[in-house]
Amino acid sequence: MPNCIVHRLVAAPTGAVLAFDCARTQAPAARFWETLGGGLGGDLGGRLPDIWNPPTHPNHRGWAHGILPAVAAARVIHPNVVSVQEWFRIQSERFAEQARQHPHLAGQIWFALLDVLCRILAGVTVGLAGGYASHLVLDACTPAMLPIIC
Repeated sequence: MPNCIVHRLVAAPTGAVLAFDCARTQAPAARFWETLGGGLGGDLGGRLPDIWNPPTHPNHRGWAHGILPAVAAARVIHPNVVSVQEWFRIQSERFAEQARQHPHLAGQIWFALLDVLCRILAGVTVGLAGGYASHLVLDACTPAMLPIIC
């Protein structure tokens, strides 16, 4: 992966910025955790194409780098990202309420951690897609470009 560093330097911030924007209506603490999750998801998403199509030679790009598979996946994923993100937010709010109401400190800490985890995963949901897209955009700007299908 000769451009692994470049992909990671672009993908993580891309995921974080997308998550930050998607969390604009959330409370500041929730927005922080979702942005962190977006950066983590972006980092992973930016590496996925090369994980699925390992760079064993200069023209290693296969289906995970293909334009049509990416467009097809985006059409399926995009409408569901908002609902998955909202599901994590609802779970987060449930855990936050349980943390507030739990009679024991250990239970309060446990539910507070689950609250934060759900917020991070809400950000990962968006960041993953953003990181993946950034990888494809960067690869499209190289001489090898992207294959149509694989």
